[in-house]
Amino acid sequence: MEKQTLLEKQLSEILATQAFHQLEPFTHASSWTTMTVSERHLLGMLFVTQGEQQLLLGDIKAFESFEHASKVAPLSPMVFYRQALAYASQERNLRCLNAACKALQTVVAIDPNSFDAWYTWGSILVRIGDLDNDSHYYQEAHQKFDEAQKLVSYATNLQLMHLYWQWGVSWHLLGHLSGEAHDFYCALEKYRLAQDLGLQELVFWNDYGNAVAELASLLAKKELFLEAIDLFRKVIRIAPDHFNGWLNIGCAYQRIFENDKEGSYFSFANESFARAAEINASNVDLWLNWGRLMADAGKVNDDVDYLKLAAEKFSNANTQEPNNPLVLSQWAEVQMLTGTCTERLELLRDAEEKVIRSLELHPEHSEGWRIYGNCLTELGRYFGDESFYIQAIEKFRYGLSLNPRSPLLWYGLALAHFAVGDSKHDVGMLEEATRYCAKVMECGGQVVPQFWNDWGVSLMRFAEITCDQTVLESAIDKFEQAIGGREAISYSPDCDLEWLYNYGCALDFLGDFTEEATDHERAVHVLSHVVQQDPTYAHARYNLAVALSHLGVLVDDADCFHKALEHFEVLLSEEVEDETSWNEWGVCLLNLAHLINDPLHPEIAQHYYSLAEEKLTHAIALGCTQAFYNLACLYSLTENNKAAMHYIERAETASSLPSIDEILHDEWLENVRETPDFRSFITLLSHKHEQGK
Repeated sequence: MEKQTLLEKQLSEILATQAFHQLEPFTHASSWTTMTVSERHLLGMLFVTQGEQQLLLGDIKAFESFEHASKVAPLSPMVFYRQALAYASQERNLRCLNAACKALQTVVAIDPNSFDAWYTWGSILVRIGDLDNDSHYYQEAHQKFDEAQKLVSYATNLQLMHLYWQWGVSWHLLGHLSGEAHDFYCALEKYRLAQDLGLQELVFWNDYGNAVAELASLLAKKELFLEAIDLFRKVIRIAPDHFNGWLNIGCAYQRIFENDKEGSYFSFANESFARAAEINASNVDLWLNWGRLMADAGKVNDDVDYLKLAAEKFSNANTQEPNNPLVLSQWAEVQMLTGTCTERLELLRDAEEKVIRSLELHPEHSEGWRIYGNCLTELGRYFGDESFYIQAIEKFRYGLSLNPRSPLLWYGLALAHFAVGDSKHDVGMLEEATRYCAKVMECGGQVVPQFWNDWGVSLMRFAEITCDQTVLESAIDKFEQAIGGREAISYSPDCDLEWLYNYGCALDFLGDFTEEATDHERAVHVLSHVVQQDPTYAHARYNLAVALSHLGVLVDDADCFHKALEHFEVLLSEEVEDETSWNEWGVCLLNLAHLINDPLHPEIAQHYYSLAEEKLTHAIALGCTQAFYNLACLYSLTENNKAAMHYIERAETASSLPSIDEILHDEWLENVRETPDFRSFITLLSHKHEQGK
């Protein structure tokens, strides 16, 4: 060991006693000229140590001390490395972090084989990238980590573990900015290398789990969420009361439940959030995510109690962080849904107020504009007021100006257009609704079954008005997407009955176009399933009876009519004032009477004609104007032409007559068409139509 010089002993004494004021004589370059390399290195380290302490105290003279160190020992890599570490300790100060990078650049220029310098440089660039939200720093960091990797022979196992850990963090943060799955896969590759080397630190498992969870969210892959959960469980095995570990587990289970609606995942998520709340009940992210879980459960199960629990969680989040726009908008949505389910106007109004406040705080939040549009749509339904739908359309459009790729904004826009088009029989608005549904699919929203059903309903309504078979066939395709295919009802008892109901109605409507018995048979099959699942579903029973009647007409099958009559009887025992059902019951009886009319036994048909007359007359008494024409047909078939003309004229007065062409070709009017009164009536009707044109 070399003997210390007197100067080295003096400098060592200053270092030991921290008597940095004694360094003043050494701040002048003239005092360095006779120093040895070793003495200059020691003096440089003293200046660095002084600078470290000054930096900790926030003393701006630290930069002067580091400058002295750089000048007195310009070829000492340790002097510059220590400076870099000191600057890097100021984790959120970009000026200091950039100064650290500059110092490390000098270190590797002097000693290119410094593993520590390359690794530290990369780690600092990652921190700068995170603060500055700039991806190019991550790319630079990868270059530094790559240089460090070339020097593995100079590194310990622990150093290599931390290299791969930080490299993984760099790729993870880059993926967060880019949204590219490739970047996340690169992050996982580095994390696995650290894991293979034996890294077991709690924060490492949390970082690793977060990267997997974020990739799972990007790709919507359940298996990746489960992998993330396994990683987060390593965190709580190390520290059972680790708040973020339980929160992250809850969030991962929540996302799985959000995608596949399996109840067990809801329970796992709920239990994890409850455990996190026991550890730290003041964290806004906990209450926000817990509220989302409850809200999703409320939507899935159509359960207001879950929505109320969600509102409680969002209220807690608001207590922890008042006027957080994200909390306010999520809270508004569950209040809107609760208000819709319970028909409570005050909740709808309160939801509107909350979302308006959230948008005042964060006007560029496209999700807030979606919720605002949905609130207005629900108010439109509540009041039956078209002006709310028009306002909703305006909000959805503004949201789309901020985020044109949002499927939910396009979805809301489609539903608002459908509501206006349906109420006003506006073909243009219905056509727009179907076009916006197509935009939902373009933007990735086609995975939601309810969307397919709503698209199908829009198309079916459009087809009803335009009498377009192609549009109707497209609607049927959408309903099949919603229910999981043509045969879904054979193996999916949990299939939503509303979707099946709409599907059955569309098939029956298609049969009217194609005059194919198979279409009506499929309609009967689907609607029978709905009625079996829910015997109180009045609309389904009505349309089942109508489909059976249509099938009976097409295949001349009295049994179909008898089955239809049974359903009408059950339906009208409950819905006694449903004039439409009374009218269709009469038409069904009329069809049956016409089918079984036997000249040898006229009394049988007459019995059904009398029953049909009774039902149609009752329908008229309840206000059904369509029954006028049907009663006219009945009287024509029974050769009571005077009564037939009376009801044809009443149908014309009530504007419920079919087209002139249909009247002239309706076989049931054959008898009355031979009368002078009918010919005069048609002549006058034709003149009216000509004048109307």
